Amino acid sequence: MSVKRFFKISVLKTYFLIGFLFLVSIFCFAQEKSKVDSLEILYENGNYKAENRLKILRQLSTEHPDPNKKLVFSNQLIKEAKLNDSTNLLFDGYLHKGYALYQKADFVEALESFITASKIAYEYNQESNLALVNIPIADVYSAMEDHDNAILYYDRALDLYKEELESHEKTNDLFSIAIISYNLGDEYIKYKMPDSALVYLEQSERLFNKINERVYLPFIIGSKGQAYALQNKNEVATANLTIAIDQLKEFEEYEAVSEFLHSLSDIYLKQGKPSEAIDYAEESLLLGKKFGLKDHISKANLKLAQIYEDLGETSKSYRFYKDHIAYRDSVNNLTTVQNLANVRTNFELSKKQIEVDLLEQQKKNQKILTFSIALALLLSSFVLAGLFRRNRYIKRTQKIIEAEKEKSDQLLLNILPGDTAQELKTKGHVKAKKFESVSVLFTDFLSFTHISEDLTPEELVRSVDFYYSKFDEITSKFGLEKIKTLGDSYMCAAGLPFPDNSHAIKIVMAAIEFMQFVENSKQFESEEHTRFDMRIGINSGPVVAGVVGIKKFAFDIWGDTVNVASRMESMSIPGKINISEHTYELIKDKFDCEYRGKIDVKNKGMMKMYFVNYGVPKNIQKKVWTEKEMNK
Repeated sequence: MSVKRFFKISVLKTYFLIGFLFLVSIFCFAQEKSKVDSLEILYENGNYKAENRLKILRQLSTEHPDPNKKLVFSNQLIKEAKLNDSTNLLFDGYLHKGYALYQKADFVEALESFITASKIAYEYNQESNLALVNIPIADVYSAMEDHDNAILYYDRALDLYKEELESHEKTNDLFSIAIISYNLGDEYIKYKMPDSALVYLEQSERLFNKINERVYLPFIIGSKGQAYALQNKNEVATANLTIAIDQLKEFEEYEAVSEFLHSLSDIYLKQGKPSEAIDYAEESLLLGKKFGLKDHISKANLKLAQIYEDLGETSKSYRFYKDHIAYRDSVNNLTTVQNLANVRTNFELSKKQIEVDLLEQQKKNQKILTFSIALALLLSSFVLAGLFRRNRYIKRTQKIIEAEKEKSDQLLLNILPGDTAQELKTKGHVKAKKFESVSVLFTDFLSFTHISEDLTPEELVRSVDFYYSKFDEITSKFGLEKIKTLGDSYMCAAGLPFPDNSHAIKIVMAAIEFMQFVENSKQFESEEHTRFDMRIGINSGPVVAGVVGIKKFAFDIWGDTVNVASRMESMSIPGKINISEHTYELIKDKFDCEYRGKIDVKNKGMMKMYFVNYGVPKNIQKKVWTEKEMNK
């Protein structure tokens, strides 16, 4: 699990947007430290005018490099902002409190603080602040490896900043877009999609060069090195990471240095050079301990445990692994974070209800105005003729309203499951639900980004639509729920919104038809679509489902089951359906499966995996399964 290395850049953008008069560049920290120290002494002694107290307090909460002191000043700013009834200062206080907690790796409390800042920005219609706070919310989700939500909030922030850019191009907006592009690239690295990652990283690099902000380029250089490593371009990856580390040490950006040292250790370990891998992992561990970087301490200990285990040095491996567990448990409270995700979902649905209520009130006002105009016309015309025209108007309007309502209902059903859409219509919000047993499927087209570079936009859309339209047909055929598509990845689930004992069987049958369709499409030449190789991953278990979104509703699912399903896909190979042990236990009597053995999965350890040998179900010859048979 990696922390968001662009955290300080996000903080810097915060200063620009809230118009803080004492802003100095984060990368001038060494030169400005004495100024912050002097300001702290001034505040503690009370040698300042009363009207300057809040200004000084805000500067200290914004710029102080010590997260513990930053937290103290932020809490004091929140307290005094409430007393002075200042929404801007209150937003700043919660925002910088969140940043301080983030620096301390207290992700749960950081997310709570950022969500509070988000509520303030929404309630007081502060769109720039609302766009701003989406970035650290996404950062926290990224740190907790909830990559779907991280990408969701980065995209949301990107949309808001692009709206600002369309009305008036500003360097600050380009700066924000560059930051978010970097973070999206970082997320795709974690998804092990290096082609997509490089697209966003290069976009970020171009924007920073355009606005002459080259001090941020070492972060991008290092991340590109990580992407090249995923492409097995070890020489250029090592070169990039080394350059980034040397430059970042000069800026005292030790969190990023620690992360990139860990990546170098991975490269040397893959090359069969354990001695060099140990050196880089130990340097990362020392930096983590020196600067209190819990997540990096955990990762470095795990890496050293794995290396020494491979070398047969069991006692050393055990010692490092025990330290890894201790630090991991102090950071990774997944249950609490999931509860916060539900809180965030309910908050956004309540915002949507407010918008609906306002729209209804506007409609009522419009109806009153229309009636008044009609009444005035009726008084100046013949009564019978006026009544006739009004009656005809009402009937025609009712038909239009009914037609539009039917379109709206159908559109909602295309976005959300039937019972979820009905609950949203009747109650105005949707409660998150837990499903104890579902199956989740991910697909991925290999080299999609590389191939798409040679296609026109029309050809790319036509090719994607060719496959996804068929996948939608197959999903409907087996009663599955399509969750979403993310680039070249298709995600669906079985066993929700209605529990289904045969969910694992149905989703495997759908996966087989997915794979057969992709393979069959290679057998004929066509200019209508491009042929791809595809891999599929499936996992079964409990999930939490709900609706998220401010402007656009989206039905989504969360939980460890979803993360493992994604891992099953990334650990699969072209043309294969890779399933977890949980899914295998549910389908082993129906399908012929090939045991792959235990495979090391990132952050999960060794996991049993199986390939489904698709073609004919086990012990079933040329027979169509009935619903009754699938439930046995």
